[in-house]
Amino acid sequence: MSYTTKTDIELWFNNAITLDQTYADMIIADSESYIDAIAGRTFNQITVTDEYMSLDNDTSLIYVPNIPLISVQSIEINTGSEFNPVYESVNFVIVDKNKGLIKLETPAFKGANSIKISYTYGYDTVPSHIKKLATDLCVMNVIKTTLLNKSYNDEGDIDLGSIKVTGSFRYSLDMLRSLRNEITELEDKLIGSNGGIIE
Repeated sequence: MSYTTKTDIELWFNNAITLDQTYADMIIADSESYIDAIAGRTFNQITVTDEYMSLDNDTSLIYVPNIPLISVQSIEINTGSEFNPVYESVNFVIVDKNKGLIKLETPAFKGANSIKISYTYGYDTVPSHIKKLATDLCVMNVIKTTLLNKSYNDEGDIDLGSIKVTGSFRYSLDMLRSLRNEITELEDKLIGSNGGIIE
């Protein structure tokens, strides 16, 4: 699931721009990597299979390390020893998906690899502020690429191979300033929002 699409980027330009799919995929991947890096998390959906968790104390409450939690496929607790583990399924209730908190019906014992869990975390759909930031970053990339190639011609179309501009769409300094301010605002919101979760 991509954070934005080629169509979203082209729509920002009122379809006056046509992007090559390979170029669009590249700038979208770059924007996703950047967003994940500043948020310290991914906004895709990821399934973790047989992740082992160690416990410092006996407990019936556990937190999965990756959030937000979407679903839990299975939880098994070690009823044997640390060196001779025997894993048995246990019933559970998801208490708080945003915090990754799960209550086990049977407490798990402290020790290395006390729990084996398979679960899915991330997002069913990309949050709107993440989609907007990814689109804006890609748009800025397209504008910079166009301007840096000095292929701007008021009299005709622009054809950079991977970017084609037709008609009378023009970039203004005010438009670029506004876009940069919006990107900065979305980045600040992302960094200051508990790892990207915006209530």
